[in-house]
Order: sequence, then structure tokens, then C-alpha cells
Amino acid sequence: TPSLQNLFFVLLLIFSSKDSMSAEEWNARFDPETNDVTMLFITTKEVNKKNRKRLKKLGNNIVLIEAKNTGSANKISSSYFRNLESSTFLAIDAIIALTSILCTSLGLSNSTTGVVKEIIYDEGVQAPALPKCVWVDFGDDYKGESFFPGNPDRKGWVPVYPVTFSVYHKSEKSGDTKESTRTMLPFRLAWSWTIWKAQGQTIKGKVVLHLSDWEKEHGLTYVAFSRATKLCIVGIMGGLSEARLCSMVKKHKKMKPRMREQVRLRVHHEETLQKLKEKRQQGQDNMDVDDCSSSSSSNNSSTDMDVDE
Repeated sequence: TPSLQNLFFVLLLIFSSKDSMSAEEWNARFDPETNDVTMLFITTKEVNKKNRKRLKKLGNNIVLIEAKNTGSANKISSSYFRNLESSTFLAIDAIIALTSILCTSLGLSNSTTGVVKEIIYDEGVQAPALPKCVWVDFGDDYKGESFFPGNPDRKGWVPVYPVTFSVYHKSEKSGDTKESTRTMLPFRLAWSWTIWKAQGQTIKGKVVLHLSDWEKEHGLTYVAFSRATKLCIVGIMGGLSEARLCSMVKKHKKMKPRMREQVRLRVHHEETLQKLKEKRQQGQDNMDVDDCSSSSSSNNSSTDMDVDE
């Protein structure tokens, strides 16, 4: 009911919004300078600014790492290379998150977070070239055997090597199919994400949302909130209006196409169920016919045996 809806929204703002609590309470619950708080923004510019600020605050040497691109890879979005970035800044003690599945059975899945411990280069190689590997401490998330069996403090340390992904596309000039590749470390800085990059991820720990004043993309607020495992660990900066969630979203330009697609899917669902029922009934009818044929054959065989005797 509307009354319950309004009550839930008011409680949400009281419990989660920075505007509804004192600075002391906000910092105690959602201090953005701690490693157990992940911040989600609308724009890449905001994310890069926040991540670089946290990187500088570490006080360690910062290195630029550039991907190795072939073909037209430097002009192609990272999303086509399974989120391998074209470049990144890195430092010891930086918080990173995997962007590819390394080994699910060992706990090294997409979005698994860890802490950078060592950056290893081959002899004669230096930044901004790719390092040979980066030692990352994934803590208790790593389920495999230790690379340092004699050192329990390094139980979660895992070497992460550069990986290569390919994209095939048609050449604008010749029309021929071309291959472009990108080789890069399969992780990104993880203090902050864009909401789009976080889509599909489950973020452990607290999450602070910067949602802006309007719904830039249909369903953006839902995606942001659903990254957290519990509502009580979500903080909201910049406010959040009830109208945005309950009325303005209906006016979004993508709502009508979304509703048409839901109708199409519902019709498709019902048609599929009907076809399955018809196939099931047809299969049952065939079984009944086979049973009758089998019974008739058995009777004929018995008659033949009687005659022989």
C-alpha cells in the first residue's frame, strides 16, 4: 500500500542517508577512507578521481601500467576485452578486484578482492611495461594450497599474471575480418566503481552510493542497491527522492520499451507452456498406442504357443 511504501522509504533515508545523520555517525558507519567501504558512482571520472586519491594516500610509489595492444585494440572499449583496462595505476597495498575468473574452485572469481603485495618485473623491464606478475593477498577467499607453506602470513598470496583476450571485427577499409588483442593484468582498483561496472558483482562489506539527482539510466538505482548483501550496510550520499523511485521512473524514456518487452516475454512464456503441454500429451498418447500394440502382440504369441502345443 502507499502508506507502507512511504514508511519504508522514510525509514530507508533515516537509516542510510548521510543527510539524515550527524557527521560523527556517518563516519563511524561509512567512513570512505577505510578498506571495507566500496563507493559506487555514476561517472568514470568520479571513480578515477576517488581511486587515485586513495592510491596517493597510501604513501607508496605509484607505477603506471599500460596494456599491450595489437591491431586496433587501443581504440576498442575494455568491455570487449572482458574488462581488461588499457592502463592503470598501481601501488603496494592497493585494493584490487579481479575482472576475470582465474579459478572458481580456488575462490579466484570475477570481483574477488585482494591487496597488492609485490609487483614483479623481468630483468631489464620497467614501468609502464607490463610486469611479469603481481602478488596479491586474497586472504581467506583463496582456497588453494599456499605458495609459501612455511609462512602463514602469506597463505592468501597468489601471483596474478597478465592475460590476453581477442576481438574479431571487420576492417572499415577492406571489409576483411581482423583480430585485435589486449594483454593486461586482469584486475582493477576497487575502492570505487561505476554502477555499470559493478553490475553483476556482489560486493562484500559496506557500500556507499552516489546516485546523482536523477535516474541517468533506467534501473540504475536498483542495480546499485542490489550490489550489497544487506540493506543495513548501504549508505546514500547526495540524497534520494521518493518521487525518483516511485513516480519519475515511470516517465523514463526506456520504460515503454521495457513494458512492451515484458508483454512479449509473457506471451512467449504462455505459448511455450502450451507447446510443452501439447508435446507431453502427444507423448502420452504415443505411449498408450505402444502399450496397446505390445498387449496385442503378447496375446498373439500366447495363441501361437497354444496351437503348437
